[in-house]
Amino acid sequence: MDGTGLRTALKRLGLSEKEVEAYLATIECSEITMSVLADEADVSVRHVYKVAEQLEQRGLVVVNDHITPTTLQAIPPSEAISQLKGNLSAIESELNSRFEEHPFESKTEVFKSKPTLFKRFQESISKAENEILLSVPVEAMPGIADDLQEALDRGVLILLLVTNTETSVSRVGTIASVMRTTKGDFPAMMSVDRRDGFFSPTDMFRRTSPSRQGIYLQQDQFVPILISAFLGNYWGAGREAYISRPSDLPREYTSFCHAMLDATCNLRRTTELHAEIKARPVSGGDGFETIDGRVVDTEQSIIDPPSNSRAIKNTLFLETDDVVVSIGGPGAFLEDFEAKRVRLTQ
Repeated sequence: MDGTGLRTALKRLGLSEKEVEAYLATIECSEITMSVLADEADVSVRHVYKVAEQLEQRGLVVVNDHITPTTLQAIPPSEAISQLKGNLSAIESELNSRFEEHPFESKTEVFKSKPTLFKRFQESISKAENEILLSVPVEAMPGIADDLQEALDRGVLILLLVTNTETSVSRVGTIASVMRTTKGDFPAMMSVDRRDGFFSPTDMFRRTSPSRQGIYLQQDQFVPILISAFLGNYWGAGREAYISRPSDLPREYTSFCHAMLDATCNLRRTTELHAEIKARPVSGGDGFETIDGRVVDTEQSIIDPPSNSRAIKNTLFLETDDVVVSIGGPGAFLEDFEAKRVRLTQ
């Protein structure tokens, strides 16, 4: 890292330009008098004491004001950074709990036209970061195929159920992680990143009708219900048409469904897998902990053949300390732990 990059990085930690120059001057000299520091950092002698005090409060230096002349002594960077990491870790759990209590504001929108429906779908797909669960009629595919391809290229998991068709869909390998088809004409629905939820009659993808309405919601109570309906009722009605190759490992997943898919595919190839999972007990715990172990099995219904007893139950089994524990995704209640983040390695 050059001098400019180092200065930029220090500013990102909250240091002012004068504080950066004073700190670097102190680091280079190990210990420096206030008058020399004022010259090196181009700070007035009157102001340099305030800068020194601020650097000391940040845990970067020690002000030796018990001697004459007063000097500034740099704390070894490894110690200063270790203390900074400790301070950040101390507030991490509290910040996360506050964020999880109010992850986003609830929103509701009712739309009545085909153009608005496509626009909302395209906007939400373009913002996807982790997963898309989608059921749409085959007539809708030309309008969203490019958006799905771009999302897939970003590493987003896409479970796509194409309804009202018995044939495959062109470009299938570039628009979905797993695709199923069904001749049933089910209502359209989509969940994006467990945040955005859509539900509409399939007729709205074909024509605008004053008597038809679609709904878009951002509600943390509603979207999980939509996901359960998709996996529990819709997904199983489709015929598997395509499965993408699993992601290259190691990889970290925020989408538990994505981790389940890749784990299942790798286990079926007899690949030995290890996982590091940030999870908490479903019975209620003091927060998330890290669980390490070997992945020994999965129970899932994402790809055929299904191996679970309930369609909405997708479980990863981890052997740790000679004990096998079960881990589910967000909202899990049938497993031992609820996962927040998964890292898979071979």
